[in-house]
Amino acid sequence: MLGDIHESVAGIFFFGVPFSGIKLDDVRSMLEDIDEEELSNQCEGVVQHGFELLKYIDYEAGRVTLTTQTFINQISDNQIYIYSFYETHTTKAVARVAGGGWGRCGEPILVVSQNSARLRIDRFEEPIAAEANHSTIVKLQSPQDKTYTTIRDRLKKITERSENPGVVCPRLDDRDLKKIPYARSAAFDSFAQQFDPKCHPDTRKEPLSQIEDWAKGSDRKGIFWLNGVAGTGKSTISRTVAQRFSRSSKVGSNVNNNFISEKSENIYLGASFFFKRGENERDNASKLFTTIAVQLSQELPELVPYIKRAIQEEPDIATKSLGRQFELLVFDPLQKLSQQNSYYTSRSKMKAGSLSLLLVVDVLDECRDESDNEYQ
Repeated sequence: MLGDIHESVAGIFFFGVPFSGIKLDDVRSMLEDIDEEELSNQCEGVVQHGFELLKYIDYEAGRVTLTTQTFINQISDNQIYIYSFYETHTTKAVARVAGGGWGRCGEPILVVSQNSARLRIDRFEEPIAAEANHSTIVKLQSPQDKTYTTIRDRLKKITERSENPGVVCPRLDDRDLKKIPYARSAAFDSFAQQFDPKCHPDTRKEPLSQIEDWAKGSDRKGIFWLNGVAGTGKSTISRTVAQRFSRSSKVGSNVNNNFISEKSENIYLGASFFFKRGENERDNASKLFTTIAVQLSQELPELVPYIKRAIQEEPDIATKSLGRQFELLVFDPLQKLSQQNSYYTSRSKMKAGSLSLLLVVDVLDECRDESDNEYQ
């Protein structure tokens, strides 16, 4: 239920909501002036609870709390647009009224300023001035009211974005990539591997057919080991498999895909890592799972929020054990995505479970650290 609600949110409107401070001195003065002994039994404890509430509001509005930061992360990860309306007119402070009691008859104050009303999510937040005070900011006078027309226009934008969900895809930003350094040259289609051989058409049909049968099998085991003595073309086969199952090859290219049947239409290359002895980025496994995670995020943008969350929770994840990296950056995000009712790819909508991803890892024996081989 909560997941459905979360996925359905496309935009949020805030009206005079304080994220960085709020003026409550007048309310505090009112509480201090109350003689609790004069209150009825029904109001017993009102002063104490009032001060506790003010203390809580001061704390929450005076700093970026964990709750606020978590909310900000969700907004950024899921590209939810925020419209923060702030008041431009002052409101009279609460003050004692002649003859007893309290009312808004004090000095004019700006209860929630423009600075306080902002979450500072530059890409997804738009601060908007409302020609009103703290009491009237949501009391719209007519359909011609400036705030009303602004809300209407922003709602139209939200609707347009919702009807075209693939227009902007989430991605890992530079801050994320600094925390999970990856090997750019490890992918099968990298510049460094552009001239590495692949199988010629109508050759190596038997091993390629075996791999396809394994990939499309509903009861398949999770790993297909391609083994053989050195020089028998294992890397050539691996590159061919990676190329032919890649999304770019399936959606239109000159690549010969005769060995891929209709049953393999929903099987795509998720990521590839080709080790190579003597190359600093590719002769050890230190960047194996960070690289796979980055490539997966590019193939399935829906994984980005989960990978981002893992990085935020463990900023030093790249220094952890390979097992921990695999768990947090690859396994957990894929598992969480598969548990959703549905998700879309950059090409089309698919139901969870209908999309299979291949991870191609080649020449593990070229890791310079034997312990890496033992882990693999």
